[in-house]
Amino acid sequence: MFKENTVTVSHEGELIFTLSEPYNIQFKLSSWLNGLNFLRLEQNEWNLEKIDAGIILVPRESIDYESNDNAVVNFVKNIPLALRQTISVYHYKQFSLLHLAAQSRELHEVILHSPNLSWMLVVYASNNDWSMEQTILAFQLKRIKIIEIIFGIHSSMLVKLINKIKFINGSEGEYLLTIKLFKKRYIVETFKHWQVVPIQALRVINRYRCFLNSNLLFNEVDIDKSVFANLKIFSGFHRILADIHRVNASLNKPFDLSIQYTVKTGRELTQFNNRLTPELQRTRELIRELAILQSIDENYPQSPIGDLEHFVQIKNRNELLKEGIYMSHCVINYHYKLKIGKRYIYKLLYPQRATVEIYIGNNYYEIKQFRLAKNEIPHSDSLKYLIEILKPLNKTNLNIT
Repeated sequence: MFKENTVTVSHEGELIFTLSEPYNIQFKLSSWLNGLNFLRLEQNEWNLEKIDAGIILVPRESIDYESNDNAVVNFVKNIPLALRQTISVYHYKQFSLLHLAAQSRELHEVILHSPNLSWMLVVYASNNDWSMEQTILAFQLKRIKIIEIIFGIHSSMLVKLINKIKFINGSEGEYLLTIKLFKKRYIVETFKHWQVVPIQALRVINRYRCFLNSNLLFNEVDIDKSVFANLKIFSGFHRILADIHRVNASLNKPFDLSIQYTVKTGRELTQFNNRLTPELQRTRELIRELAILQSIDENYPQSPIGDLEHFVQIKNRNELLKEGIYMSHCVINYHYKLKIGKRYIYKLLYPQRATVEIYIGNNYYEIKQFRLAKNEIPHSDSLKYLIEILKPLNKTNLNIT
């Protein structure tokens, strides 16, 4: 609102603004009933301006229009209450939106019925230097055609979605963010079932795309919190997801993408991460040990079996350590036994990925251990396969401990 000493009301109900040094400008707004026009005084003559006045006549904060005798308040109270309540959220180009609504009852009704789309059309028209006539003609189009003009896509889904957006202050930044994201069909799909789409949710996925279609975004984004607060919360969630991803990557395991979609709350995500902490710690220790051993690798005696198509000997300490990390078990503890000979560790690559300990005695081979990742028991078909590939070499005894 302007200072009271800069504003007066004429007999015709016009709101006249006088700005002294250093501006030396005088302009006025005609009343709501007279079209809410913006005029500037130049050489003692009032000239109609086509640009937006840049005035927020209807702020979002509540004002007591009944008891307040301020000139601007008295001027604004003549604007229909329903319209004031509807457009109070839009700060950017608010005056243009009001000016358009004042031109006819039909335009007034369109804005009340589709406020978000109307505001976006007003901003789009202003950014593209449309005349008032062009803008009014555009308002007479079907909403799906307006969507096509603004977003460049033909989408009835987006027509319904646009007015679900809950803006905070209708700023230029919020307009640009919405245009940027909703030009992408997959983001439109993300929000099609939401009853309300907080602009904060759009800010989050603009920064952290991994939360698209997630329950976490639906449950944790808070329209009442600041942009910074929401981004800080989801930055924390993003770090947790990154930690989970690092654990899986360290173990050469695929990242379970379902986690970021199915976890419903930040608390659930934290609890899930805490369950992985012991495994993460152990993995980090193994990785550190592997780094130390890079320069002091030790080779093991070569197995008389050699390497077969899907059965490959682990030939040195680094390979043994990597096998332990990949398979999440303690095979590294067999290092000293492997240095002596007679015991050999193999990787079975088919039909299941497994680690196998073979003991070679006098004229026989013995399967001492046969385990999948995390020491899980292999399927019987895998065991049969292993015995079959060893039998042609010599008599094979089975002794899995």
